[in-house]
Amino acid sequence: MATVYQHGTLEALIAGQLGGTLQLSELLKHGDTGIGTLHGVDGEVVILDGEVYQADATGTVNHSTDLTATTPFSTIHDGRDVTDLITLSDVTMANIDLIENRHLANNFSAIVLHSVMDQVLVRVAPKANEPFPSLLELTKNQPTFEREQVAGTLVGYYSPELYQGATSAGWHVHFISDDRESCVPCQRGPVGCVSGQML
Repeated sequence: MATVYQHGTLEALIAGQLGGTLQLSELLKHGDTGIGTLHGVDGEVVILDGEVYQADATGTVNHSTDLTATTPFSTIHDGRDVTDLITLSDVTMANIDLIENRHLANNFSAIVLHSVMDQVLVRVAPKANEPFPSLLELTKNQPTFEREQVAGTLVGYYSPELYQGATSAGWHVHFISDDRESCVPCQRGPVGCVSGQML
């Protein structure tokens, strides 16, 4: 049994409560692998091997070393707590069948997949300033970025439908390329042969 730790709720973000409420240093006490965002929904975050990477609205990926920075919403787990090694072929987020095949519909699950992706279309929420708008307002004009034949890692979580609002029900995944030039949530795709770990 492993632990998935979440700070904040999706419903709070939707209501415009976008201010950071937990320092990254505290978040990292709960794991070394995860996803999230920073104060003001300042871009998208991927955490791998205890290192924090943040993509801003220009698509630039920053290695975040200031652990006093705060997050309003993040999910994290210990990447060493692997319960299943998997290999997938010709996968998209639309046809991924891990939940059905492993009877996980009512379980929280983490996934870390590494692959060369045929195509990745990603988006980045732009940073908001106070007074904060709702998340829905903020994301109306979010920039998107697309790459093809890119090696990288998909990090994400599956949450049961029952918990919509507390979190994002279904899959919530972020992608970071091996060259650290792409680090954002997947909007369509990724597509490719993927191998990885499931918690």
